[in-house]
Amino acid sequence: LIGFGSLHGRGFQVRQYFLPDFPDEEAMLEAVRAEIKPDTILVSYNGRAFDIPILTDRMIIQRVERNLEYGGHVDLLHTARRMYHRRLKSCTLGNIEENILDYYRDDDIPGYLVPPIYFNWLATDDTEQLKGVVEHNLNDIVSLYFLMHHIASIHAEPAGKISDPDDILSLARIMERRREYEKLCMFLEDFNDISRSYDRYDILYLHSMAYKRCGNHRKAIALWDEVSGRRAVESFWSGIELAKYYEHRVKDFRRALEYTLQARSICPVGTSVKADIQKRIDRLKRKIYRHQTSK
Repeated sequence: LIGFGSLHGRGFQVRQYFLPDFPDEEAMLEAVRAEIKPDTILVSYNGRAFDIPILTDRMIIQRVERNLEYGGHVDLLHTARRMYHRRLKSCTLGNIEENILDYYRDDDIPGYLVPPIYFNWLATDDTEQLKGVVEHNLNDIVSLYFLMHHIASIHAEPAGKISDPDDILSLARIMERRREYEKLCMFLEDFNDISRSYDRYDILYLHSMAYKRCGNHRKAIALWDEVSGRRAVESFWSGIELAKYYEHRVKDFRRALEYTLQARSICPVGTSVKADIQKRIDRLKRKIYRHQTSK
């Protein structure tokens, strides 16, 4: 069973191709091949690793198509994981449907039962459960359409679409990986109250680094000062950023040393970082000494 869904006019159309018996596979694959054009954008859920490799292999075996060409492939499993794994942990399509799309299937056949039901039908001609298999496939396709629309709307206008701190951090990380620093700064400004109310110093620190990369040191320093006074992992890194700023930009070596010593007192990481801190302390002490003796 292979299903396709696409927008037609003002509606969404689902087309399903069912293999009645093995000798009919070539004909079915020919019909499927006609669905996929060089400019077609495929949308799937784990299709990049599972569905497409199987489909291309079967087309080669049946001599339908040696090189399946299409315009692109959006595997929403990876998109959903980047966006929701922090909060949900499990990003199965069923879990995404229930927790993100607020959609609950009634009397749905689990995906792992579909192959045995199909092979049972081939062996016995028992069609009782085939309707459930077809409906399961149809629901999968429709869910992908709504999930695609939902995630696209979040990226287009996050405010009002998300409120969970984990989702805020996930979307912020996506923007950071894309190096969309100005967009990231504006995005997180809308969620500062949520970040503070949940003590999400990871979000505040990420915000500060986005300001730094945009050259807005005034706002970055304000956030580093705020976070460095806490007892979090990000407090250590905020202290280090303040030490860098006062050493290299302001040339206030005493203040840089104060922040470095403060960071060392809460250092949560390994010996290599502690060694770097000690090097920074020694360097700052030498700079302070040279500055004093030069007067």
